[in-house]
Amino acid sequence: FMETEEGAERVGLIMQRLNADGDPLLDAAGLLIAGSGVGGAGVSDGPGFFQMVPSVGGSVVVSYLKDTRSFSSPRHPTIQRYSTTGAGLWNSGSAITLFASAVPIAYYTNLVSDGAGGAVVTWHDNRAGGSGFDSWVQKVDVNGSQQFTLGGVGVSTNPTRFHVGPTAGVIGPAGEIYVFWSERTTSQGTRGLYAQMITPQGGRGWGDGGIELTPFDTVIEDFMRGMPVEPGQAGAICVFKSTPTGSTQDTVLAIRVDGAGLPAWENVLTTVSDVPSSKGRFPTASLVGGGIASVWSDNRSDSGNIYAQRINLDGTIGPGVPPGCPANYDFNQDENVDLTDAQLMAQVFVGSITPEAGWLDGDMNGDENADLTDAQQVASFVVLGVCPL
Repeated sequence: FMETEEGAERVGLIMQRLNADGDPLLDAAGLLIAGSGVGGAGVSDGPGFFQMVPSVGGSVVVSYLKDTRSFSSPRHPTIQRYSTTGAGLWNSGSAITLFASAVPIAYYTNLVSDGAGGAVVTWHDNRAGGSGFDSWVQKVDVNGSQQFTLGGVGVSTNPTRFHVGPTAGVIGPAGEIYVFWSERTTSQGTRGLYAQMITPQGGRGWGDGGIELTPFDTVIEDFMRGMPVEPGQAGAICVFKSTPTGSTQDTVLAIRVDGAGLPAWENVLTTVSDVPSSKGRFPTASLVGGGIASVWSDNRSDSGNIYAQRINLDGTIGPGVPPGCPANYDFNQDENVDLTDAQLMAQVFVGSITPEAGWLDGDMNGDENADLTDAQQVASFVVLGVCPL
């Protein structure tokens, strides 16, 4: 694992490895691998905001910002592959600067494995000058060779717009890379969700301006998350937050595009959550057996709770019924199996509410006890789409 450290003796990126018992395999204090003159960094460099993915032979690829110690620091997107002993394996041990242009304050680049020991990085910067931002994609192979033009491939060449917040690249079956971003006027008052497919050769497969997926209007699309579809299938899914300008009532939406950039679902957009509330964070993950788990913070009932929903690859919401699972986990009998059922079960079992007429007894696992284990089983079923044993 990695961490950043800023102390009297060293400032930079620290690496540690643990064995199966949790014992450190490197120096007990961790190994400085970038910063304070180490790893090709300047003596005063303090790297930060790192991402990490596995590579081959136990090594890892790490992207980070070259220096984050002050507002004027050179926050350049940087990348290196490290061995199990913390040695830099690319560029004679010195990390590779993807482009010497600063990214915003407190900004993380997006990093995904290319499946062959290398990685794909996406980010936005203001290399064009002023307050504008453009989004970029770079692929680095297992040997540290940048596969696209130095500085990355721009997702759009439209000079009259900003291209902000690119998602992590979704790698398709032929090596193509799908990226979503927020397209904006220079005043940022008008926005839309856009997408691009970068070819294996580093070209813009969907035209120099990309493809518009949502209307270019005053609705704000944000917190975009790019996710893969079925193995061997072209295209990608984007989960995102949609908010009318001036509102704090967020909707979580999802859209799937095919390999040509066309909407793949009958209704185009799937509503993941339209409960009127402020929402944030939005981690997502692919699920075993297909589907996506979307998780977010939500203040619908108080200062904040965590909610989740399953998005199926066909655009439906919630689980199907896996073999061996009861066909009906609908505790409150509202004809929807969702996290509300698990939440109501838990509240009944701890005695905070009284069950209403018509609700089920709650013994979902058939052990003749209606308890929190049943509520956990329903929650797992809703989010993961699998029947717990």
